[in-house]
Formats: sequence, C-alpha cells, structure tokens
Amino acid sequence: MKAETISPGFHHWHDLTASQISRVAAEAVVILPIAATEQHGPHLATGTDTIIADTILQELYDRAPATGTYLCLPTMAVGASDHHVSFGGTLSLPPLLFCQILVAQIRCLAAQGHTRVLLFNSHGGNIAPMQTALAELAVELHAKRAVAAGLSYWQLARELWSTIPGLEGRALSHACEFETSIIYAARPDLPRNPPPEKSEWSDSVHEHCSLALPFSAITEKGVFGEPKVATAEKGQELVKRAASCLREFLVEFSAYEPSQ
Repeated sequence: MKAETISPGFHHWHDLTASQISRVAAEAVVILPIAATEQHGPHLATGTDTIIADTILQELYDRAPATGTYLCLPTMAVGASDHHVSFGGTLSLPPLLFCQILVAQIRCLAAQGHTRVLLFNSHGGNIAPMQTALAELAVELHAKRAVAAGLSYWQLARELWSTIPGLEGRALSHACEFETSIIYAARPDLPRNPPPEKSEWSDSVHEHCSLALPFSAITEKGVFGEPKVATAEKGQELVKRAASCLREFLVEFSAYEPSQ
C-alpha cells in the first residue's frame, strides 16, 4: 500500500492519515455508529448497545463488502437515553442536543468533501433524533450532491432473523432474548448475572401510538422481552445475519448517486 492511498474495503477512520481519508472522500461511504451507555436490566452491561454495534461492524471488518470503500468512525457511545436515567448506570444527551450533534458531525464531513454518510444505529432512543437530523440536512446535502442515511441494525435484519432456529421472540426490545444472546456471544468474559423473568410491554394505548413515558413507568426491572431463553449460539447467528444485511446495504449505498 502506498503511503497516501488506501485500497477498497473496510477501514477504521482512526487508522488512516488525513491525506488518505481526503483522497477517497468523494467515493467512500463514511459509517458513523451511534449507540448508548445505559442500564440494560440487572443482567447486562451498560455498554450493551455499544458492544453490539462494534461486534456487527467487526464482522464487516473481518469480511468486507465485495465492492466499495468504507470508512468507519469511532462509535458514539452516548446517545439519547433520558428515559433510562432513573435506573442508574446511564449517560445521556437530551434528544434535541443529540440531534444537533449529529447534524454538526454530518455537516463537518460534507464540508470535507464526503458525499455518503451512514448513521448506523444500535439504540432505540436514537431513532427520533437520527431521523430529525436527516430531515434537517436533506436539502442542504442534496445541493452539495451528497446524501446521508440512517438505519437501525434490528430493523435491517428483522426479516433474516425471523428464520433463526430456536429464536422465541418476534422482535428485539430491550435487554431481551436478542440483546442478551448477542452479548453472550460477543463478550463471554463478562459476568453472567441471572436474567429476570419475561416482561411484556405495558401501558400501551395502541401499538402504533408512541407514549412520552420513562422506562421506569412501564417496566420494573428495565427489561422488555424474555432474556432467560438467550444463548450464545443464537447471538452468533443474530450477529452474522445482521452483518450480512448491512454488508448488502452498504454495497447498494456505495453505488447510490443522488439525482439532480
């Protein structure tokens, strides 16, 4: 590899020089992982969302997409988690401030000639700020022939996950079978505290209605789902399939050209 060039594939931003990054800015996809540091019940580490994001991205580093150049920024380990604060162990940025930070980060990248930015999300509380940031920047980026996108790993992988043998849950919730399984697979070194009993989502007016409530108002232990049925084997398959979906998406996004 020449000193000022990098090959196609998956690269960690921090491993590159400014000159190397600048040379591929116009064609590379910049991945900004956005995660959280927050309570995950009595059995999972507060870094669960960050660990999951990094684990999926490590799968891409180990087996990069077939085409394209991808620059992965360090994971933002603090997100919008105000609704978890009462349980302790939580760091949070207010949703509006977090949105403004995302806007500032993407603007900074666009000012340096980057044309494709992906917000790769691993925390439910980040969804609304992420979508608002994208809406805020849509016209501005389009005028620069640039584009930003955002996705959450569980939404991307939902269909492929549905066929995993033995997986009992229908969808990822919080500190549930899915997240617990991934942590068991990704970090077997962490203590395995006994997971709590199954907890269903409660106090819902309607399944399509969002309520402004903290987690403490709707769950006693900070958990939704059934973590007791989690296994490392399920976690390995969840990560593998999530990485496969992300790999496929990145190839498409790398080739995307905004229309006039």
